[in-house]
Amino acid sequence: MTIEGELLARRSERTKAPSKDNLFIWTVFLLLLTGVVMAAGMGSYYIFQNPEHPRSYAILRKLKKLDAPKRFEPNAAPRGRFFTAAQLHELYAEKTDAELALINRQLLHAYLDNYTQKDNSIPYLTGQFTVVGSESLNEKKIFTSGYVARARSTEEPRLQIEQIYPASPEYRDDLAKLLAPGVDIKLERTYDLSAVLHVARLEGEALLVTIIPLNYDSYGSSSGREVHLSPPEMPNLSAPLPVSDLLEPARAILVEKDNKSAPVVVARSGPTPDQTEIRVARALPVKGPAVPIPKVAPVASPTPQVLAALPVETPSPSPTLIVAAVTPLPPTPTPTPKKVIASSAVPTPKATARWQTYRPGLMPRGKLVGVPELRPLSEAGGPKSTTYLEGNFVVRASDGNRAIMRPSNRLANAIGVGGGQTRIIVEYPEGRSVPAPGTLVNRGRDRPFQITSVRKDANGLLNVTVREITDP
Repeated sequence: MTIEGELLARRSERTKAPSKDNLFIWTVFLLLLTGVVMAAGMGSYYIFQNPEHPRSYAILRKLKKLDAPKRFEPNAAPRGRFFTAAQLHELYAEKTDAELALINRQLLHAYLDNYTQKDNSIPYLTGQFTVVGSESLNEKKIFTSGYVARARSTEEPRLQIEQIYPASPEYRDDLAKLLAPGVDIKLERTYDLSAVLHVARLEGEALLVTIIPLNYDSYGSSSGREVHLSPPEMPNLSAPLPVSDLLEPARAILVEKDNKSAPVVVARSGPTPDQTEIRVARALPVKGPAVPIPKVAPVASPTPQVLAALPVETPSPSPTLIVAAVTPLPPTPTPTPKKVIASSAVPTPKATARWQTYRPGLMPRGKLVGVPELRPLSEAGGPKSTTYLEGNFVVRASDGNRAIMRPSNRLANAIGVGGGQTRIIVEYPEGRSVPAPGTLVNRGRDRPFQITSVRKDANGLLNVTVREITDP
C-alpha cells in the first residue's frame, strides 16, 4: 500500500467513528425533547382542568385564560336547582367522605370557571336561617375582604350555613352590625342566587354548607348607608374551606337523645331580653316567736306579695319557723321585633324616609339627565348639584320603601346601553305605595327622580340611587 492509500484509510476511519457517536447523541436528545413536550402537554392539560389548585389558578389568571368571578343577574343565572334546607341535607347527608371531596372540587371548579361548562347543575339554597356568629374576612381566608356569617336553618336544625359577603373594607363595620347574632337571613328564589360552594360534615348527621351570592347585591344597613357586595378579584385558594374558624362552639349543634337528633342552643353569656330573672330567698330556720317581716314599698307593678311566717312541726321542743320571701318579678319587657335580612335584592327595614315632595313640574330648578348621561356622571364623582333622572324603567324587585329598577330593554337597545349594567335604586317617602315587580315606570321632565348618588363597582355595574320627589 502506498503512503497516499494509507493516509486515505486512516482518514476514513476517523470520519466513521464520530458519525456513530453523533447519531446516538441526537437520538437521546430527541427522546428527551419528546418527553419534555409530553410533560408540557400533560401539565397544560392538568392546569386547565384543575383551576381549583392554587398554582394552576395563578397561572391561568396570569396568562389571562381565566376571568375573575363574575356577577350574575337573577334572570340570567347559571343553570341549577333550588333546594330547601331539608332537601339539601338529604342530598349530601348520605355521601361518603370521598364523594364529598369530589363534589367540593367540582363546586369550586365551577365557581372559578364562572359556570361556563354546559353540564354544570348548580345547587342553590333557599329558606330562613338564624345567625349564630360572624367574623371579618382577611388575607388568610379564601375571600380576603368582606364578612362571613355562620347561621343555622330554622327548618332543618342539622344544617348550618356560612354565607360569604365579599365586599370592600369600607363596609366592614356595617356588615358587623347587619350580621349580629340572632338576626335572620332570608334567602328567596325570586331575588337570591346563593350557590353552594362547599359541604363539610360536622358531628353526627350535621352539615355545614358554604354558600356565596352570585348576584352580589346590595343591603340596607341600620345607619341608612347601603352596603354593596362585589365579586372577589383574586381568591386565595391556598386557604381552606369552610371559611369560618372562630365559631367552633357552633359545631356542637347535635346531641344523641333517645336515638334521635335534637338541637342544642348555645346561649350567649349574660341575660337576654327574653329572660326574666326570679330570685327566691333561701329558707332559714328561726328559733322563738315569729319575727314580723317589714313591709317593702312596691317598686313596680304588680304589687309584691310577702308570705307570712308559717310554723313547722319538728322533734325539737322549741318550734322552728321557716321564713321565705319572694322578690317581685320585674315587669315583662315588650319583645323587640326580630331583625330579618330579607332577600339580598332589597333587604331594607320598614319605610321611615321623609323628605319634601312637590307637585308635578314644580320641583326646584336642576339639571335633567337620561340613562346615557349616568355613566359620565359616575366618572365625574356623582352629581355636584340638584340633578334629576328621566326615562322608562322596569321594576325588578321591591321591599319596604325601595324598588330596584332597570332601564327598559327598548330604551337600552335604542341608546346602545346594556340595561343589565345599570341599576336604579328608588327610595319612596313614608306611606307611599311602591310599584310591584314587573311594573313599567315612565318618568318625564314633570315627574323625574332626584339623583342622590351614582357609583360604579369593580365589575362595571352602575348603581344609581334616586328619590321619589313628586306627589301622586
